[in-house]
Amino acid sequence: MKKTFITEQDQFHMKLTLDKSADMNTKLRNILRSAIDEIVNLFEYFDVTSIDIGNYDDQFEVTLYDDYGQPRNTLISRADLEDGSIYLIDTEGYTHTSDEWFHDATIVFTELSECLNEKLKGIQQLAVGKKVRWIDPGIEDYDEEDRQDILDRVFTINSCPEVIERDSVIGISCDGSEAEVLPMELVLMPD
Repeated sequence: MKKTFITEQDQFHMKLTLDKSADMNTKLRNILRSAIDEIVNLFEYFDVTSIDIGNYDDQFEVTLYDDYGQPRNTLISRADLEDGSIYLIDTEGYTHTSDEWFHDATIVFTELSECLNEKLKGIQQLAVGKKVRWIDPGIEDYDEEDRQDILDRVFTINSCPEVIERDSVIGISCDGSEAEVLPMELVLMPD
């Protein structure tokens, strides 16, 4: 063995540092996995399959990683739960799995929690005469080029129970069209 300035103590210290680094990486990966699990729990607890992030934060970005590990910041408009997995949909309509945004899982969890909290606050304020947007659960049945215009329509609440339950029926109308919808399908518009 060659003689160098590197001592056994230096080598021991380096091994400890590498071990700590591996331990930190394991802890971080576990936290990120937990964040994704908590997002699923959040959706399931409130019995929602989709949160339209764009209704609450139209500038929400995550860093997505492609198959080659290349990062790119992408604006996200919606998050969907399907078969126990969370998918982020960007503003161009592309779907992204958690493999692509895993490193931002805690940020996504925080954003979705805040959006759902805003939605719940809005539901508490629903009343006759209030303006809302309707997130039509059948939006996929419309032509793709018409969907955003449909989702952007502003409705007026015509009928609303005094006590709003999860399965309450709320009557809304817009330009001659009427619908009876559930509270979780509505986004309260600012006065």
